[in-house]
Amino acid sequence: MNLLNIGKQGLIANQNALATTGQNISNVNTDGYTRQRVNFDSLPALGGVEVSSIDRLADDLLTRQLWSDLSSYNQSSTFSTLTAQLDDLLAQQTTSVSDAMDKYFSSLQNVVDDPVSDPNRELFIAETEALVQRFNNLDANLRIQEANVNTMIDDYTSQISTLSENIADLNDKINIAVAANKPTNELEDQRDQVVNELSELVSINVLEEGNKNYSVFLANGQPLVVGATANQLISTPGDAVPTERSVKLVIAGNTTEVTDQLSGGKLGGVLDYRDESLNDARDELGRMAIALAETMNEQHRSGIDANNNYGGDIFSDVNSSSAQANRLESHVANRSALASSTVSIEDVSLLQASGYELTYGGEGQIRLVREEDGKVIDIDQLTPSTDDRTVEANAIGTVAGITAGNSAVTAPAETLTVTLNGVATAVPGVDSAKGVADALNGTAGVSGVSATTAVGITDITEAGANGAEYTVEVLDNDGIARTMTITLPTGGTGAVNSKAALDVALAGLESAGHDMSNISIEMDGSDVKITDSTGGNISVEFTDNADADVMTVKQYTNDTTQGAGTTLTANNAAQVKAVASGYLDDSTATVDKTVETLSIASSAGAGSTLLGGASVNMIDTTNNVASTVGNVAQGVADVSEGEYYLDPNNGTLSFQVDGIKVTLKADGTFVEGDRYSINAVRTGAEDLKRVIQDGDQLALASPVRVSPADSNQGTGVATVDITDTSSSAFAVDGELKPPVEIVFDNADPIRYTVYDMTEPTNPVPLDVGNGPLVNQAFTSGEVIILNGYDITIANQPSSGDRFSFEFNKDGISDNRNALKISNLQNTKVVGGSDYQDLYGSLVERVGTTTATAKITTDASKAVMDTTANTKASVSGVNLDEEAAKLVQFQQAYQATAQLIRVSQSIFDSLLQAV
Repeated sequence: MNLLNIGKQGLIANQNALATTGQNISNVNTDGYTRQRVNFDSLPALGGVEVSSIDRLADDLLTRQLWSDLSSYNQSSTFSTLTAQLDDLLAQQTTSVSDAMDKYFSSLQNVVDDPVSDPNRELFIAETEALVQRFNNLDANLRIQEANVNTMIDDYTSQISTLSENIADLNDKINIAVAANKPTNELEDQRDQVVNELSELVSINVLEEGNKNYSVFLANGQPLVVGATANQLISTPGDAVPTERSVKLVIAGNTTEVTDQLSGGKLGGVLDYRDESLNDARDELGRMAIALAETMNEQHRSGIDANNNYGGDIFSDVNSSSAQANRLESHVANRSALASSTVSIEDVSLLQASGYELTYGGEGQIRLVREEDGKVIDIDQLTPSTDDRTVEANAIGTVAGITAGNSAVTAPAETLTVTLNGVATAVPGVDSAKGVADALNGTAGVSGVSATTAVGITDITEAGANGAEYTVEVLDNDGIARTMTITLPTGGTGAVNSKAALDVALAGLESAGHDMSNISIEMDGSDVKITDSTGGNISVEFTDNADADVMTVKQYTNDTTQGAGTTLTANNAAQVKAVASGYLDDSTATVDKTVETLSIASSAGAGSTLLGGASVNMIDTTNNVASTVGNVAQGVADVSEGEYYLDPNNGTLSFQVDGIKVTLKADGTFVEGDRYSINAVRTGAEDLKRVIQDGDQLALASPVRVSPADSNQGTGVATVDITDTSSSAFAVDGELKPPVEIVFDNADPIRYTVYDMTEPTNPVPLDVGNGPLVNQAFTSGEVIILNGYDITIANQPSSGDRFSFEFNKDGISDNRNALKISNLQNTKVVGGSDYQDLYGSLVERVGTTTATAKITTDASKAVMDTTANTKASVSGVNLDEEAAKLVQFQQAYQATAQLIRVSQSIFDSLLQAV
C-alpha cells in the first residue's frame, strides 16, 4: 500500500508541475506575468513527495528599479515631446516674432529715409499692427499649450486615482486569498502591472507590508494607497494662479496641496515643462513686448507729428490700470482680503522674465521669491522709504473762482478748518488760493503747498473816442497789495497794447523797490495773461466810467486752461470790477510721519468757492501710505528701486525691485502666512495693442527747431535732446514755451547767455530755476539743461554767433525723432540685450533645453530597457526552458503512473496467491 501511496503523491505533484509549466507557457505573451516555479518536498518515512509551494520568480530589487526607471523615462519623454513643440513654435518663420520685428524696423527705416512719404508712414502702421498680431498670436499659441497642459494634468491625476483604487482593490483580494490559504500569484502579477502603470504617471515609493499588502506613497511621503484604502489625487484651479491647474491629495476629506512636491512620470514631466519652459517662454515674450512698447512709446512722445501735435503712444500703455491690477493674485487660503493692489513697470532695463511669490510673515519676515532662479529677496532688508509723504494738494478740489461787481467788491472770505490727527484749527478770513496754501503750510507736519492765480484780459471794445483806463491790483512777493494803472489811447485798446502798458507799470513797481518777481505778464493767444505764482487775488477794475467800454476778464482754472470769465462795462457801476481767487494746480503737499489724518473744511459748506466740497480728506486710514502720486485715493506708494514701505497697522505694503513696483492695500491688516503670486510680465504679449491709427500721427520730427544765425562765423553746431515732454515747455501743442536764443559774447574765454524770446523785441535772460543763464562759461559739447530738453553745442562758436530754438512748426521733413526711434533697434533695453537679443536668447534657450531633453530621454530609455530585459531574464517565460521542463515533468508523471501500475500488479499477484 505504501508503494501505491508514493505513486499517488508523485502523480499529484507532477501533475501540478505540468499545470504550472502549462500556465507559464500559456502566459508567455501576458503583460506583467511572472514565471512560476513548483517547489517539491520529500515526505518522511517513505511517504513520497508533495508540492510545498508555487513561487513567483520575481526579483524585488529589479521590480523596484523598473518602477523608478519607468518614472524617469516617462518624465523625460513627456518633457522632451512638449519642449520640441515649443521649440518648433518659436523658431518657425510663420510664428516667429523675430521675422515680424525685422519687417517692423525695415518699414521704420523707410520712414526715416523719407518722412514726408505717406505710403511709407502707412506701411509702418501696417507693419506695427503685424508685429502686434505676431506677439498676440504667439502668446495665444502658448496659452493653448497652457490649456493642453491643464487638460493633461486633469487626465493624469484622474488616471492616478483610478490606478490607486485598483491597487487597493487588489490588496483586498490578496488579503482574502491569503486568509483562505489560496494562491495569490496572479493577483500579485496584476498588482505589479498596475504599479508599473502608476509609476509611468508619477514617481512613487512602495512598501510591502503584512499579508503581502502594498502601501504606495508619493515621492514626498504622502500616502496614495494604504492597504485596501486609496486616497484621491485631484486637479483644481491654482490657489494663487487660477489659470494653472494645481494637484491636491484628498485624505479623509482633507485636501493637501502637493503640486510642488510631485516628480517623475508623465505628470512630473508636464509640471516641469510648465514651470521650466512654458512659463519661462511666456515671461520672456511678455518682457520683450513690454520693453518694446515702453521704450517705443517713450521716444515717440518726444517728437511731433505731421499735424504739429506732440507724439502719443504707438503701443498700448504697459501701466494701464487693468494691467497693473491683473499682475497680482492672492492665494485662496489667505486670511486677509485686499482692498486694492497694483504692480507697475518702473524700469524696463531691470525687468526679469520671471514670476514671483510674496509671503507675508509679519514685520521682519516679508519674503519675495523669484521663480526663475529661486532668488530670495527679504523685503524688510531693502532700504526703508522716507517717512515723509507727498499728496496732490489740488486733490482737495480748490476752485478757481472769479467775483464781479462794483468798485467795492471783494472775493468772499471763508473760515477754513484744518483738522490734524483729530484736532481742528480754524483759519478765518481766507479769500484766495494763497490763503488755502498758507492754511495748509501752517499746519504742523505739512509743507510744500503752492498756489497760482492767473487772469486773461481780452481786447477792450471802446464806446467812445477816448481810449480806456483800468487798474490791476496784485500782491507783491511780500504779500503787499500793489496797483498798476493802465491808460490806453484811442484805437490802442487791444490786448497787445494792454501788455505793453502792463510791462511798463510792472517795471515801475520794480524800480520803486518792490519785489514783483512773483508776477509775470505774457501773451496767451489773443489775450494778455497776468500770473501771480503765489496765488494771491488779482483784481481788474475800470476807472474811466464815462463810456460803455467793455472787456472780458477770464480766470484760469489751471496753468493752461481758461474759464469763461466775466464781462466788465466801464459805465455800469454794478459791473466794473472782477477779482480772481486762484487755484492749486499740480501742487503737492509734503506730509511727515507725525500726520495720521488730515482734512480741510469750509464754513461755506458745499457752496465753498475755495474747496470742492464742504470737507475733503487729504490723509485718512485708507490712504495713509509712504508717498502718493496721482490721485491721493489711489494709495500708490512712492518708493524707488531697492526701497520698501510698510504700515502694518493700516495694511499697506509697497516695494520696488527688479524694475517693478508692487503696492498692496489690505482690507484691514495683513495676516501672517498670506501669500501672493506676482506675474509682472507674463501677459505682456497678450496685452500688447496698437494705439496709433494714422500715419500722420507718427511723431517723426523733433519738437524743437534749431536755427543757427546766417551771420554765424564759428564752427559751432547745436543739437537738441528732448528729456521730458510733460514739462511746461511742451504743455501746449504747436508751441515751445518759451522760445529761446543762445548768444555768444566776445569775452575770452567765450561765454554765452540764454534768452527767453517770448517777446522777440524785448528778450530777457532765461531762468529755469537756478538764476538767469547769463554769461555762462562755454565748453564744447557740454549739455545745457533747460526745461524738458537739453541743448548741446559742439565745436567752437565765434563772438556774436546765435542759435535760435523754437517750435518746429510744419517740420514734416524732419526725421530726428524717427532716427532715435529707429536706433532703439540696437539699443540694450533690458539687461544688456536689445529686442532681437531677447528673442534669440529665448529661442536658443528652448532649443538647448529640447536637445538636452532628447538626450536625457534616450539615456533613460536605454536604462529602462536594460532593467526590463534583466527583469525579464529572471521573471519572464523562456519557452525553451519550459519545453524542457514539460518533457521532464511528463516523463516523471509517466514514471509515477508506471509505479502505480507496478503496485497494482503486485497487489493482484498477492490476491492470486491467497
